Amino acid sequence: MSRHAAEGAIARSGDTEDEGVIPSSFDDLEIRGLAGRGGMGRVYVAHDVLLDRRVAVKVVDVEQDSDARAQIIHEARMLARLSHPNV
Repeated sequence: MSRHAAEGAIARSGDTEDEGVIPSSFDDLEIRGLAGRGGMGRVYVAHDVLLDRRVAVKVVDVEQDSDARAQIIHEARMLARLSHPNV
């Protein structure tokens, strides 16, 4: 799927019930749309203005229990170890 086709598949602000949950921009990020949701929260596609690249922003539901928090830390550590030109 091309980059433009993938961006077209992303839910835009106003197309979901999540509108207003996350601001359209914060720090150096411009939120472009909702990429998906799961049991732990939502993932948004954003543009990092400082680095001029597309990024993913995960917003975790705050009502998670301690097991879920441990899973989030584990996931973050695994992602931090990734080193590949396509990631």
